[in-house]
Amino acid sequence: MENDAKTKLATGNAGIRIKKEAGTLADYLTNHLKPWAEAQFTQKPKSLKWYRNEINVLLNYGPLAGARLDEINNVTC
Repeated sequence: MENDAKTKLATGNAGIRIKKEAGTLADYLTNHLKPWAEAQFTQKPKSLKWYRNEINVLLNYGPLAGARLDEINNVTC
């Protein structure tokens, strides 16, 4: 029974719902996409430069950078 209860908790089927608040696009770009690009494109400086430039463009557009990820859609900004 204990294993069943743990499995239900782990899969979210125990009746307890904890909704995490979505972060902002700026958080995602800074904490996830930029480090990924820097690790992925160490041997391709032009690709890395492209990612850095595009990330900076998005970060400089305040309404989009400050928007929560779950609120962004094709009409947001």
